[in-house]
Amino acid sequence: MLSEATPDQVSALPPRRVAGRGAEGLQLQPSDPLSSVGRVDVWADSASGIPVLVEVFGRGGDVAAMSSTFLDFSDAAPARTELAFTAPPGARVRSVPRDDLIRTIARSGGPRPPDTLLGYTRSRPGAAMATIGEYGRGVTQLAVGTLPDRLAGSLRDQLRLASGARELPEGLTVAVGPVGLLLTTSRGGVAWLVAGTVTPEGLARAATELGAVAS
Repeated sequence: MLSEATPDQVSALPPRRVAGRGAEGLQLQPSDPLSSVGRVDVWADSASGIPVLVEVFGRGGDVAAMSSTFLDFSDAAPARTELAFTAPPGARVRSVPRDDLIRTIARSGGPRPPDTLLGYTRSRPGAAMATIGEYGRGVTQLAVGTLPDRLAGSLRDQLRLASGARELPEGLTVAVGPVGLLLTTSRGGVAWLVAGTVTPEGLARAATELGAVAS
């Protein structure tokens, strides 16, 4: 989250104790007008520099939309025995394949994402992810791909049941904190799935630009 921050976007926060250890704080406030992230507060362990508390706030939000923290912390490497899993006597272990939405999008064979979207240059995709586009900088990130009608229809039905789901001219949108998702109306047998930490207006603009790609 902090890797692409510029000096004018960050400021110091008062130190605090996290998991019983001293931690130094830093606040990031994105300057990108399309970012749905209002700020990111990070405290790192004073001795090791490892982040021990991260809070992400949506634009205009006073309560963290996402947070991660240590309740207990040690920077010592754990013993291999502490990480090993041994099934208890009499237990049965089985592996069950799970649906992989990313893999499904990658195999969809739909239109290729454009080289630029919302003014962001597309990240260079791997061969297996040629049909998925990733864009953005810093904490403002966007990923897009197409779904065939059959899968898009099933996903659309599920999204309509989500709290806060909204129908827009560009498609159906849902947001969880600063993370938004928009599924466009099917066109030409496919629908675009747009997700990331951009404002609802940014998602709608992206969908409009992608519509021109599909036409």
